Amino acid sequence: MKLLDVILIVSAFSLLIIGVHQSMITGFMESYWIFMFSLLLLFLYRFRKNKRDKKSN
Repeated sequence: MKLLDVILIVSAFSLLIIGVHQSMITGFMESYWIFMFSLLLLFLYRFRKNKRDKKSN
């Protein structure tokens, strides 16, 4: 596993936790962007992983 992949997955889950906390404090609409950024990082991680798997096969 590459360092960038670890950074992406840890950042995505950290932002998910921060988003849940912020949605309890300020409401979901105020923390929506945090959830979307978390999903963006998860999609980027999966894209990189699929690309690496195809390259190795």
